[in-house]
Amino acid sequence: MLLLHDSLLHHPFRLVRGNYGRPITDTHFSEIRHESFRKYAPVFQNAAFILTHMCILQYITAFHKALFFILYLIIFFILPFLCLLCIIIELYTLADKQKMKGAAITRRNNMLQIGCHLSASKGYEAMGKEAVKINANTFQFFTRNPRGGKAKEINPTDVEKYLAFADEHGISRILAHAPYTLNAASVDPGLREFAKLTMADDLKRMEYTPGNCYNFHPGSHVGQGAEVGIGFICDMLNEILTPKQSTTVLLETMSGKGSEIGRTFEELREILDRVSLSDKMGVCLDTCHIWDGGYDIVNHPDEVLTEFDNIIGLSRLKAIHLNDSMNPLGSHKDRHAKIGEGEIGLEALTRIINHPALCHLPFYLETPNELDGYKKEIEILRKRYTE
Repeated sequence: MLLLHDSLLHHPFRLVRGNYGRPITDTHFSEIRHESFRKYAPVFQNAAFILTHMCILQYITAFHKALFFILYLIIFFILPFLCLLCIIIELYTLADKQKMKGAAITRRNNMLQIGCHLSASKGYEAMGKEAVKINANTFQFFTRNPRGGKAKEINPTDVEKYLAFADEHGISRILAHAPYTLNAASVDPGLREFAKLTMADDLKRMEYTPGNCYNFHPGSHVGQGAEVGIGFICDMLNEILTPKQSTTVLLETMSGKGSEIGRTFEELREILDRVSLSDKMGVCLDTCHIWDGGYDIVNHPDEVLTEFDNIIGLSRLKAIHLNDSMNPLGSHKDRHAKIGEGEIGLEALTRIINHPALCHLPFYLETPNELDGYKKEIEILRKRYTE
């Protein structure tokens, strides 16, 4: 039986167990005179203690029930609702971002893709910044010194910075240009080997900026005949092109100066037909070159493009060198002029950039200019471009 410790008169929660505790003495109940009450006092006092505990436990239990109910509501109703609300908000935000990105891409696609030839001496990021400075959204550069020689080592950090900058500023596909000294159609085996090794190295380096284009002049047969020269060019391309490369190699249309190969659409088509990995190949059309080569893009642009499509296919056309010419039609001289100051003229070049078959392509200026001159030409052409 539980006996009440004397301290429980003031601290009712402290109990002493049975005979092991200190017994209650008369001193504790000096005011209680009746014997029966003294006998049953421990019972009454312990009952009061138990009732007090029960009341407290009932109070605590009710509180716990309320607390558990609130936690239940939070865990199984409020939190899932808040999570669902966050997901809905995130989805709407993502949809808005995608919509904005899509609108930006649409605007970019509807914009004139135009740039100029820039110096690669300070690296990719510097070229990207120069392009933005003149309101260009693409650019062309030499892979190494245009007269040949060893290429400058590529800095991976510079490439990473450029790729981030290009993505931020909407710089589209860029165009690398092989050195002028390469002649894959040469009669000299040493020169052909040099062209092969240089181009193979350039294509490896191009993978630092994947998905772009590499343009080169097919070469000159130097008296041995176009057919022989074409054979040498195809042999080289079949050796250096790989299935895994992301770069598209472009044959440039030529003016027919000297013994140049590529003066006609037929010659370019023959090269394309004889290259095994033909899907890695394309064409860059130079307005000055084809004008000097005898294709009248001033008076008959539709007919010229129809001929190109019938012989080569417009799907092969990946880039355009937008240049005026110092010389008359069919001169075979290849002398570039500033936009609007040559024989082709601003009106004809405006029709070129707005032609339905060409307006989606990137245009590259190779006019005799410094950066300020290129900026001015880009501004003129953007104003004349119809989205």
